[in-house]
Amino acid sequence: MDAIGREGGEPLDHLLEVLDGSPRHQRSAMVLLLKAIRHGWPIPASIRRQAPAICARIVADESAGPRHRLRAAEVLTAMARQGNAAAAHAG
Repeated sequence: MDAIGREGGEPLDHLLEVLDGSPRHQRSAMVLLLKAIRHGWPIPASIRRQAPAICARIVADESAGPRHRLRAAEVLTAMARQGNAAAAHAG
């Protein structure tokens, strides 16, 4: 079972659908992504490409809760620090 609670695959395989899905699960997905970035875990290219735009959308969403917006901003900052070119172009 992977970190998202599904059978098979890598822990981050299903992260993108959770990150772009229900707000109920977004914050947990962002925390997992932050851990992956900070610990140097391999992050699939699709997540590296799409996560910045999703997180930028969450940061800009005034109806999103402050914790969600903060986590999204932390992901964007961590990706930018890591040199992720997509993070610099998000938004």
